[in-house]
Amino acid sequence: MRFLKFLIFFISPLFLFQCTEKSEPMNLCFDSEISNRPDECIAIYNPVCGCDGITYYNSCYAQSSGIRAYAPGSCNPTD
Repeated sequence: MRFLKFLIFFISPLFLFQCTEKSEPMNLCFDSEISNRPDECIAIYNPVCGCDGITYYNSCYAQSSGIRAYAPGSCNPTD
């Protein structure tokens, strides 16, 4: 019985304070405020894998697309 009271009074209020907005994983990856322009990027093929799973031509293209994080190399090794 004490355990049930514990659940009701201490655990259930936690559900009242849950976030109401669903956070998208993409929000951590994509920044719409980045203002680089892709036409200012040098066309040297040095692929990077964006945190969105898309391979970009190089880091400049990834950044100009609003990608915050990327790793060297293509997302798909066969690219």
